[in-house]
Amino acid sequence: TMKERKELEGLPALIEKCDAEQTQMIDNMASPHFDKKDPCKIIESKQRLALISAELSKLYARWDYLEKRRAALE
Repeated sequence: TMKERKELEGLPALIEKCDAEQTQMIDNMASPHFDKKDPCKIIESKQRLALISAELSKLYARWDYLEKRRAALE
C-alpha cells in the first residue's frame, strides 16, 4: 500500500537516528568517568540504552517485513 511504501522509505532515517544515539550512549558509558556519575543518571542511561536497542530491533523487523511484502507485490 502507499502507506507502507512511505513507512518503508522513512525507516532508514529512523534506524540511522536510533543507531547514532545508541553509539553515542555506548561511547558515553565506556568513558572512564561514567561510573562516577550520579547513580540515578547511570540507571537512566542503562534504561535508555535498553529502550533504544529494543526500538532498533523493532525497526529492523518492520523494515524486513515491509521489504518482503513489497517484493511479493512486485
